[in-house]
Amino acid sequence: MSVDPKTSPSRQLRWGIGSRVLLLVAGFILAGGAAAMAYFTIGVIDASGNNAIAQATGLSAPAIPTATETAATRVKVAWTLPGSQLPGASYQVTASPGGATCTSSGNSCSVTGLAIGTPYTFSVMGILDNWQSLSVATSFTTLGVTTTSLANGVAGASYSATLRATGGIGTYTWALVSGILPAGLSLDASSGAITGTPTVADTTSGLTFTVTDSSGFTSTSGSQSITVTRATPTIATTLSASSTTVGGTAYDTSSFTGLVNSDGTGTVTYSYFTDNACSVSPVAGGVKTVPTNGSVPNSTTVTFANAGSYYWQAVYSGDSNNNSASSPCTLGNNELLTVNAATPTNVVADNATPALGESVTFTATITGPAGATAPAGGTVVWTVSGTSGATSCTTSSDTTLNASSQATCVLTTANAGTYVVSDSWSGTSNYNSKASANDTVTVTNV
Repeated sequence: MSVDPKTSPSRQLRWGIGSRVLLLVAGFILAGGAAAMAYFTIGVIDASGNNAIAQATGLSAPAIPTATETAATRVKVAWTLPGSQLPGASYQVTASPGGATCTSSGNSCSVTGLAIGTPYTFSVMGILDNWQSLSVATSFTTLGVTTTSLANGVAGASYSATLRATGGIGTYTWALVSGILPAGLSLDASSGAITGTPTVADTTSGLTFTVTDSSGFTSTSGSQSITVTRATPTIATTLSASSTTVGGTAYDTSSFTGLVNSDGTGTVTYSYFTDNACSVSPVAGGVKTVPTNGSVPNSTTVTFANAGSYYWQAVYSGDSNNNSASSPCTLGNNELLTVNAATPTNVVADNATPALGESVTFTATITGPAGATAPAGGTVVWTVSGTSGATSCTTSSDTTLNASSQATCVLTTANAGTYVVSDSWSGTSNYNSKASANDTVTVTNV
């Protein structure tokens, strides 16, 4: 605020010059508790008490301040000098926040020791001894990197993070000055964008970036890091066939989606189960190493000895760049192989050409495919016919296939003529039923 000079602190000096008195009054106007502007008033008083007054403005504030960076932590403040000023006056610049100052009797000075990336207000005032003028202000934000951390990434997934800065002048140019970005990532110098697809799971530390503004001044970031975690691939299986018969073979294949940069150490374990949750009594189907090209070898070829439903699963161990994974095996989502019953061969053979009255043994042999469980059990029904008049095995007969996959029919040749013998086997869970061809024996009178 302004205060009337008549009530302001002042000093008066009087000189007599003839019939006139010369009066010099020195004082100042108060503003906000401090001197805002000094003044001098000169008055002439004649003998009649008439006076003439001349007043000259003294300590004044500068005008039109501007701020320009001269380093990342130094700002030059310039101003326009007032039209008149008291001898010996100078100008002081004060930065807020922080209170850093500089002083000059000219029209500029530089404030040093500023913090990077900080918005400052610079107040400029005239000073003389303990007098201060009103202040004028300008503002400037020092150049600084504001990014304090970078996002983490996932191997094989698109990555994007952008470095940010504040202050300075004009456009920014970015550079990586220490450390190496994760494989697959690159820095755009104009935008500060770090983009790409990382290919290796790892933590990269000690990354330091600089930002340079249009004036050529540079600010440096703190140390940054990027952690690239392992990819999470999926694995799916495809059987060589969805069904086969007892004694038949099958193998499994598998392939990845989202596998990233296989390091050649991971393995795929193939197994098959009798339950659709793949949890009961696994049978190994081979362990295969995943090569660096990610193409998984097929499982071992398996021969199935018994009929049934078999559920396949492939389990990946993971490696340095990929998490572990398992192919699905649930009630509604599984890889099912159906092994159906096989059709065996059934051959009846006799052991001799008997004379009348001698016995002859007919043996039925049931044979399954190689690798299958040997036929056993089931019911054997014998049929005897021919001109001899015989209608059954007269001595003994097997009605069940034994562990050697055989059954016998023994009869005594009571009459001359032909004996025609065959059998029909009922089959088991692994084998379909099968009838033999006829075996004929002729007995003559000697």
